[in-house]
Amino acid sequence: RWTFEASAEVRTGLLFTPWQRGRAAGRHPLALFGDSVANVYGIDAVTGRQVWKVRVDAHPAARITGQPALHRGSLFVPIASLEEGAAANPAYPCCTFRGSVVALDAATGREKWRTWLVPPANPQGATPLGTARFGPAGVPVWNAPAVDPRRGVIYVGTGNNYSQPTTELSNAIVAIDMASGAIRWSYQAPPNDAWNVGCAYRTAGGNCPDDEGPDFDFGAGVVLAKDAAGHDVVLAGQKSGIAWGLDPDTGKLAGQTKVGRGGAGGGIHFGMAAADGVLFAPVTDMDDGKPSDFPLSPGLNALDIATGRQLWHVAAPGACGDKRPQ
Repeated sequence: RWTFEASAEVRTGLLFTPWQRGRAAGRHPLALFGDSVANVYGIDAVTGRQVWKVRVDAHPAARITGQPALHRGSLFVPIASLEEGAAANPAYPCCTFRGSVVALDAATGREKWRTWLVPPANPQGATPLGTARFGPAGVPVWNAPAVDPRRGVIYVGTGNNYSQPTTELSNAIVAIDMASGAIRWSYQAPPNDAWNVGCAYRTAGGNCPDDEGPDFDFGAGVVLAKDAAGHDVVLAGQKSGIAWGLDPDTGKLAGQTKVGRGGAGGGIHFGMAAADGVLFAPVTDMDDGKPSDFPLSPGLNALDIATGRQLWHVAAPGACGDKRPQ
């Protein structure tokens, strides 16, 4: 029917506004999505014509990977970045990106509110190589917000800080008021996690924080589901390999279950789902050379939402004909 070329790679899913009634009858639905340089688009879903385009973050490393969420004409956009990777270069002044969630008018792209998840970065001295340091930074949102119409909030999971000092909304589940952008509550697990890709390369005098964290982002999208008794639970999966359950009204911890060893490249990354009182949590585990008393456990897990009890686990097969976990 038509094609549309965005300014950069599109990794988000697509959302569509509804057909209009009354005075707006005949107005076509919009296809809504984001790209890898932090543009958000509203495209006429019938013709492919661009209706609006907004760059929601001016940082050169900003990007959108999580699908935005749409509710009653508001589009809630999670913003992440690639600056964590740029820090692998010891000459890069790390770091200044600030994770946020922005609410846009879905019909026009006009910004309604923005909730920053980390304060502005300030100078923090220099690395042993003389490269300027900045912080705090990071706290990206890689995942799609979960919408809770009854409570009027969205829930997002955040990533780690890229540099010191660490902040209270990193590695956290955050409940944000849909009307105002105010933070209702947050739950952090764990604190003090400052990490960037400089830690993976171990460049002498580079950008790895002195107090290196474990890189335990909440990469997977938050799920709002009911347990078998009909009680709402906010469910979150983390790169630590832990599935968390939280009270949606208060953010209080309801329970936790470790289903994977976790690590910078392991744990629960993407794709959790829930149905009939059961949470399905996939695990990507790999040996990162760090000591652990938990076995590598790549595969799919089913957990009872009410208790966190593991109902079953199906192991992922090895790749390339060998027994290396994937």
